[in-house]
Amino acid sequence: MYFVPKKMFFNTLKSKPEFTFELLQIMSYYIKQTDEKIFEMGQKTLEQRAAKLVLSMKDFFELDE
Repeated sequence: MYFVPKKMFFNTLKSKPEFTFELLQIMSYYIKQTDEKIFEMGQKTLEQRAAKLVLSMKDFFELDE
C-alpha cells in the first residue's frame, strides 16, 4: 500500500481529467456492487441468496448444466 500526499492527489485530479474519470468509474462500480449486496442481504430470502450463490459458483467454475 502506498501513501499519496493529499495535495499531490488533488492536483493530479485537477490536471488529469482522464485519470479522474477512470477513478470515478472504478469507484462507481464498487459502490454499485456494495449497494447490490446490501440490498440482497436485506430483501432476499435465504433460499434466494443461496440460489444466487450456487449460480455464481457455477459461472465461476464454468460448470455445464
